[in-house]
Amino acid sequence: MALRLHRPLLVLSIVATALAYAPAVRAPFLFDDELAIQRNPTIRALWPLSTALEPPPGGLAVSGRPVVNVSLALNYALNSALGVDQRPDPLGPNKTIAYHLTNVLIHLLCGALLFLILRHGAALWLGRAAGDDQAALFAGVVTSIWLLHPVQSEAVNYVSQRTELLVSFCYLGVLYSWIRGWQSGSVVRRRLWRLLAVAICAIGMGTKEVMVTAPIIVLMYDWLFHSARNRAPGEQVTVTRGWYVLLGLTWLVLLALNIGGARANTAGFGAGIAWYDYLYTQMWAVTHYLYLLVWPAHQRLDYGSHHIDGWRGIPGTVLLVILGAITIVSLGKRRAWGWVGFMGAWFFLLLAPSSSVIPIATEIAAERRVYLASAAAVAAVVIAAAALLRTGTNRPLGGRLARNMATAAVLVTLATLFGQTFKRSGEYAHPEQLWAEVVDAEPLNPRGYAGMAYTLLHQRPPAIEPALPFLKTALSLDSTNLTALRGLAGIAVAQHQFAVARPLLEREMQVDPVGRADTEALLGIVLASTGEPDKAASYLKDTDPAVIVEDDPTGELLVGLGSAYMALGDWQKAERTFRIAHEVRPQDARLDYYLGDAMLRTGQAREAIALLEHASQSQTATPMGLALLSLAHASVGETGAALSTAGIAASRNEHDPLVFFTLGRAMMRMHRPDQAETYFGEALRLAPGDPELMTALAFTKRALGKAREAEALLGAAKGAGQSASRDAAPGKTPAR
Repeated sequence: MALRLHRPLLVLSIVATALAYAPAVRAPFLFDDELAIQRNPTIRALWPLSTALEPPPGGLAVSGRPVVNVSLALNYALNSALGVDQRPDPLGPNKTIAYHLTNVLIHLLCGALLFLILRHGAALWLGRAAGDDQAALFAGVVTSIWLLHPVQSEAVNYVSQRTELLVSFCYLGVLYSWIRGWQSGSVVRRRLWRLLAVAICAIGMGTKEVMVTAPIIVLMYDWLFHSARNRAPGEQVTVTRGWYVLLGLTWLVLLALNIGGARANTAGFGAGIAWYDYLYTQMWAVTHYLYLLVWPAHQRLDYGSHHIDGWRGIPGTVLLVILGAITIVSLGKRRAWGWVGFMGAWFFLLLAPSSSVIPIATEIAAERRVYLASAAAVAAVVIAAAALLRTGTNRPLGGRLARNMATAAVLVTLATLFGQTFKRSGEYAHPEQLWAEVVDAEPLNPRGYAGMAYTLLHQRPPAIEPALPFLKTALSLDSTNLTALRGLAGIAVAQHQFAVARPLLEREMQVDPVGRADTEALLGIVLASTGEPDKAASYLKDTDPAVIVEDDPTGELLVGLGSAYMALGDWQKAERTFRIAHEVRPQDARLDYYLGDAMLRTGQAREAIALLEHASQSQTATPMGLALLSLAHASVGETGAALSTAGIAASRNEHDPLVFFTLGRAMMRMHRPDQAETYFGEALRLAPGDPELMTALAFTKRALGKAREAEALLGAAKGAGQSASRDAAPGKTPAR
């Protein structure tokens, strides 16, 4: 390959990388994105910054990783500034674009730092200045392959796995800053570069735990290339131990972030898997990553949590022992072999936190873990190819042919990788394909079925029936699977199958003792709907209606929550809930009535009239809607409109006591107790024994001077009080 080609090669790789990830720019949020982004209240405001710097605990993708959380808050703020609809609909138009573009940008920035580091390393290896064309060409080839390799697709396309991108950017930033410190002729500049390295290292500790090895890689770099034993002739050793101490002190940041156990339920020696089983599993996993780097086929979004046993880990153990031995031997050499050892150490150190003896019980393997470590493997392959090329160019008449063949090989490799990454990105745009791969590859992985169900439920319209078998299978494989429990419970509540929903929700709260607001909201709906208002109130008192939108595949959950608030007499929360539901489903005429009723309860009669008139003029106009409109008119003193609308509503109503009760309220609002008596009496005829109806009719009779009849009704209402509590479910009593 001719020299001076690194610049067009880099431009080509940047453009190709952007195009390769373009199909996923509008891809919906995925499985882990739900809790890390959609349900994450700490990213919804940038100020005060302390909120974003305290991500939710519980083993989420952002737990214990405040820098990542702040980056997501920046995306949220950008969407807000651009007017992007950020309601929790994962298929909402343009909602995910900013998040995906940010991931692609970070990936390209990582590539830029990788190029600069490799160029410097190749220059040392080749014994030339850092700007040498051969060094730049080597770095350009490695970086281009690394940028375009489809094994990187999970880290780039899966928004919440930005953790891997940011920790890699910081990792590379530390090493590059340290290298620039060595290159600086000025003492002041050298110190500034090293201070920058320390600062980036501290920030990196807030991105992901992999950063723990960054100080070690810097120390190893200095030992290999700038120590008294290995430095170049005439080179002065100017670094002091104080800088290593400062780098080491950044570990305190990581310790502080994890001292409260932010990730204790996902990783650690008490996570439910023995360290030796996990280590043996990682022998298979790391070898599998290497296989994917050579032959990127059969990629998988989720590898499950079952550890490897039997003979499957033996080939990987043998291979990694050999590679480890080569690395250790190479570390004892100088210059060229030193770089081989350094890249081997790079590979093993980056994988050590996640792929050694510390169990991560939730995932035995993940392709994103090899994101930055893969650069070492790619560099090793390119070094081997370069050695073969040099052998070929030394043969008579073979130089030009060898270079042309090398150029063709690089271009074919990049084109192949581009095609694979482009295809893989397209699959992220349709995530049901990704989860189908997981289910087919490992039928006993409950997360595969849960992920497929999640994707189906968040289509528009939601595919509820196809999702049910996946949810049930996930729950049969893992009775503690929160996604399956929540999904089945949400569907049951939406379909008013409260007897089915209650045990699912109670089991979910046992599995997750901390509890989540959405689970408590659903359980509150169930309790309010089954006649336990006191218990329901305890669950619903602090509920934010927005928290259950993500669990609302049919839109019925918000209606149920609003109805529960109405049954509890909390009109303001009911009005807010119905307002959110109305924004989510503006074409649902029922919500016009529900919201109008709540607005009447909160003294917004004038605003309710416009809403109810619009609904009453539609083809879906109901007697209940007309009754509410009559009440609204009565509330603002529009007697004529109230009476005429009441007459139409009464003539159309046949068997709904709530309609007559509402008309009675309208008449009382206009001081017409005689007409109110008629409507309340008709309502009581349709719902005999209802204490609220008896009480309303009693006060009406008292207003008409019928004291004896009023006292009799009040006595009967008092005796039926327990029955009233039992029947105070949404849609059954005049409460709504």
